[in-house]
Amino acid sequence: SISTIPLQHAVSSYEDEIAMFRQEIEAREAELVHLHSLWKEQLSLSKELEQFADQVQQDQNSLELESRAFDDSAKLLSKSLAKVQTEVDQLSIVRLPLCLFDLQVDERGLRYPLINQLRLAFRPKGDASEHEIRAAWSQATQLLLTLGSLLQYRSNEWKLVPLADCAK
Repeated sequence: SISTIPLQHAVSSYEDEIAMFRQEIEAREAELVHLHSLWKEQLSLSKELEQFADQVQQDQNSLELESRAFDDSAKLLSKSLAKVQTEVDQLSIVRLPLCLFDLQVDERGLRYPLINQLRLAFRPKGDASEHEIRAAWSQATQLLLTLGSLLQYRSNEWKLVPLADCAK
């Protein structure tokens, strides 16, 4: 029985050490499970960040395209504005000789526009003769021809015939 006590003491010591190792292994396994869950969470966050970065890149590309389109539109509008300003400048220097055309509305209440004292009507009516109306339309056509020449207006769709029997 004397020799069994140290043996029991050694066995007890080994069992205590084994129990301590089991506790340590369980603690390490719990830590490993915790680390594995943290790794999965980190992986999920990485995927979300990657998707977010992709979306930000797409948004940036879209903004760059819109910015270029805006710049192109701004350039086109600037060119159009410059063209219009040039036309306005050209129109502002045009001065028709006042002796060639006198335009006014008939003061007598007949509501005929007058060009060089000729009534510009659609058809003869009352004392407005066909000859007077044709002459008025010829004068109006000459005015349009003069304006077109001064403004350098070209058209394949419109033709002016100012001196014919009835201007067209």
